[in-house]
Amino acid sequence: MKEAQNSTQQLQSLPPEQNVGNSSQLGTLYDSMLWHRGDANDKYPDTEALHNHSLTVSEQQFGSNHLYTAQNLNNLAVFYESIGKYRDAEALYTRTLSIREEQLGANHPFTVQSLNNLGLLYESMGRYTDAEPFYTRSLGIRSERLGDTHLHTAQSLYSLAQLYATMGRYTEAEPLYIRSRAICEQQLGANHIDTAQSLNHLAGLYRMMGRYTDAEPLYVRAHEIYQQQLGADHLETAERLQELAGLYAEMGQFEQAESLYIRALKSEQKAGDRPDTVSSINNLASLYSQMERYEDAETLYIRALDIYKQQLGADHLDTVPSLNSLADLYKLLQRYEDAEPLYTHALAICEQQLGADHSYTAQSLERVANLHYEMGKFTEAQSQLVRVLEIYEQQLGQEHPYTAQGLNNLASLYYRIEKYAEAEPLYARALGIYERQLGQDHPHTAQGLNNLAVLYYKTGDYAAAEPLYVRSLEIRKRQLGQDHPHTAQSLNNLASLYYKSNRYSEAETLYIQSLAIREQHLGANHLQTATSLNNLALVYQSMERYSDAEQLYTRSLAIRAQHLGADHPKTQKVRLDFLDFLQQVVNTGQVDRLSALPLTQALLQKMQG
Repeated sequence: MKEAQNSTQQLQSLPPEQNVGNSSQLGTLYDSMLWHRGDANDKYPDTEALHNHSLTVSEQQFGSNHLYTAQNLNNLAVFYESIGKYRDAEALYTRTLSIREEQLGANHPFTVQSLNNLGLLYESMGRYTDAEPFYTRSLGIRSERLGDTHLHTAQSLYSLAQLYATMGRYTEAEPLYIRSRAICEQQLGANHIDTAQSLNHLAGLYRMMGRYTDAEPLYVRAHEIYQQQLGADHLETAERLQELAGLYAEMGQFEQAESLYIRALKSEQKAGDRPDTVSSINNLASLYSQMERYEDAETLYIRALDIYKQQLGADHLDTVPSLNSLADLYKLLQRYEDAEPLYTHALAICEQQLGADHSYTAQSLERVANLHYEMGKFTEAQSQLVRVLEIYEQQLGQEHPYTAQGLNNLASLYYRIEKYAEAEPLYARALGIYERQLGQDHPHTAQGLNNLAVLYYKTGDYAAAEPLYVRSLEIRKRQLGQDHPHTAQSLNNLASLYYKSNRYSEAETLYIQSLAIREQHLGANHLQTATSLNNLALVYQSMERYSDAEQLYTRSLAIRAQHLGADHPKTQKVRLDFLDFLQQVVNTGQVDRLSALPLTQALLQKMQG
């Protein structure tokens, strides 16, 4: 029987690393059966007991430093990792590695497997700097023992590249992905499934970097190989279509994205409505939400949730993402009474299936807290976010990126209720975690800089905010590209600071750049485009460029009225800005500089009547 390994995305044709035997087959088999039945969560104590019994027998019969014992230690570590008991898994993986190094040598394949297992665990824990030396050492051993063109070397290259990509070290990840891809092509052929997978990995990196034109042909080629090898209607072929569709969605090419998502969904549904088709439905729903086709999105989210309920049961753990997706849509639409029971149900499932202290449970609790935050239930939200942070720190550690996320969310609550002194150290600590764990140039670091800058901006400390905004913008330009929507956000924020500092020419330049990106990627009638229009109008109003300001105000107001309705608070806010603008024009005696637009003239008549 194969040795139990912690799960990771692997190149499929790599030979399994066999061990010399398995004295814990019963525990591993039982564990596997439970996962396939989908009720492992109810049997954790039994499974753990079997693994521990097997380990005890091995230690008694063979000794604490025997290879069979190491194998049983590894299997128990895999189980602990699968249920989120990372610290227990770490101790067992470490002991396994020590035994294998002692018994087999530092460069043995099983030693390399233990190095990889520890690297994967640390990566799962967000301890990226701890994971790196294990992956690096594994790659060095495989390159030396097996050669630079062996498939196991390709696997190690992929693992290290994936880690660097997660850390935002994209320029270091790229050559490793390219080398891994070249090995697959050389050893397996240009049309092999694993070659297609390596193309997909590289495309995913380029997508994260905002290099969409580089990513597109790789995604297209990967899909062609899957279609050729597995057929047009195979589930994995459909997954490749979804990835290409996701790229087009990020590029703002919504019609192409929709067409591919629908194709993928039709292929998957030839086998009927099943849980493994839900991802296509959810992806298409997410696209419709992005396109502001909210009714279409809602219909699909409900359909996806119904499939899970019918096939797996209303309280199955796999229903949680669908519950959350539908609730996210309702929250976006401010349908809070519809969102809350869905979030609460998802949380109850996690608590029942995984326990109140599991990190996945914390993520569901975080969603409930964020809903309460938006509903103005700040006392409830605060206690929930404090609890979320406690779970992340306890289960994942003080330095995990999820811990940073928990710090950011709690800081945002304090910011909202104007407890700025409490928010600042939390934002600063989150930023420090991102810098240490992900690197100085990671997009999450850019977001951390942005959050702290927003706080300083709000408190009027523009001198402290500006360098943080500038650094955030530089990171996003470098890592995501000049035309990425997140770059537009940084441009907008820095422009707002310049506007507040009466640096109107500098603000105008950045607002124009932000507007151009949003129009290109999101469309001329998107709500974020409306925000950019309104911001630029404020600048022109301050510069007394009244004709330019009027055109932007009316466009922004029309977009918000179209999508949100005339009575929505955000629509009313723009309407008030426009009225203030018109009053300024009237007060300065420059009404003749305004156009004959019906809206402008109607409001002027009311003001002057």
